This record gives sequence, structure tokens and C-alpha cells, in this order.
Amino acid sequence: MPRGASRTRSLRPPGRLQDGLRPLGQAARAWVFRSCRRSRPVPATGIAARTPLTGTRAVRMAGRLPISQGGRRLPGRGHGRRGHSGKEAGMAMEIRYAMSSPPTSVPPDASLEEAARHMAEAGVGALPVVQGEEVIGMVTDRELVVRAMAHGLSPRLKVETVMSADPVAVDAGSSVTVALHAMQSVKIRHLPVVDHKHARRLVGMVSFDDLFSYLSVQLGALADVVNASRKAPGSSSTR
Repeated sequence: MPRGASRTRSLRPPGRLQDGLRPLGQAARAWVFRSCRRSRPVPATGIAARTPLTGTRAVRMAGRLPISQGGRRLPGRGHGRRGHSGKEAGMAMEIRYAMSSPPTSVPPDASLEEAARHMAEAGVGALPVVQGEEVIGMVTDRELVVRAMAHGLSPRLKVETVMSADPVAVDAGSSVTVALHAMQSVKIRHLPVVDHKHARRLVGMVSFDDLFSYLSVQLGALADVVNASRKAPGSSSTR
């Protein structure tokens, strides 16, 4: 399907995906399932975003998620629910393999009209606002409508007047579960992905739809391997 095209997809998690999401914990898993049950038109490259997290709310997550805020990396418990290594790490699939790269972005002095046009052309509901190579904000379709158009603001205003500054970001080397936890915890659907060596250098964007599609493929392939091994001659399950 061409980039920017729309398609209607019924996001209902298959049983093997539900099993694979167990490392997320009950609350995060329930949020994923509720999101999956929403049958709605979604763009091929993402789902319409809610207003991203800004300010001090991100700091409250510091004990849970290895995310970055305000140009620094916040401490977290690692890629899984219980720690960094072994079976406690949960799923170790990295966000870099699920993200969209290079991402469509806008500078802070771009107009609201330009941002809306970029969203329409890319088929996304959120854009990172980048100064140089660093992400300094996020602007969503909701912000364009609620903060700008609904209040009669000029479409020539700069993006920086309505953007959410200092957004939550995830590291490209973090696991998919980290991104899902972040989305569930702050009720957003898009996250900028940054380079861990340069805390705010934008390298990609990841949406809930990206993560769901990636997990569906990966867990489906894993299930096929497991089923094949069980049916193989000499395996314990065939005896």
C-alpha cells in the first residue's frame, strides 16, 4: 500500500499475541486490548495521536520507564517488568525494528498549515518538532484542531505556539514493552525515538499501530517455530 494511504483495520488481538503480551502486566495488557478492539480507519503509517505528555508528569514515570525528558535520560527498571537480564527482562525486541525511519518532522517556525499538510501527505496524526537534530516538541492533529482552529487562530501561526514541548521519548535500543508501557501510562499513541548516545537526537517515530503490527508478525513467527518443533519427530510432545 502506498505511503500515506488509509485503510480500515479491525485491531483484534489473536490469542498468540495475547500470550506474548503477558510480560507487560495486567494494566498495560488491558490497555493494549482495549486499543486493539477499536475498529476504526487508521493511516497506514500510524494512528491519530492524543496530546503527548509534557512537563513534570514524565518525571513521575522515572522509576518505571527508561525514557528521556528534557534532554536527559531518566532512570528506569530496564526492558522488562522486573529487570535487565535473563527471563526477568520480558520481551527483548527493540523499538528500532518497529519504528518508522526517517520520520517526517517540522521545525518550530513551520506554520500550522504546513504541519497539517505534512500530516496529510505522510498519513500520520503526529509530528515531532525538531531543531537541528534534536526533538523539542510534538504537534498532533488534535492540537491543530483544538488549540488552533477551534479558537480561530491563524493557520500561519508557528507550530511552536501550539506544540507540546519537551515530549516523552524512548530510546531506539529499548524494548517494545517499554514503548507500550509508556503509551499506556500516559495515554498517548505516538512516541519519538531517540539515539541513546545523544539524548534528544531524533532517529524515528513509533506508534501503537507500528508496535501492534510488529508484535503480531514476531509472535506469529515464534508460534510457528514452537508448533513446528512440537510436531517434529522425536520431540517430547509427539511421544
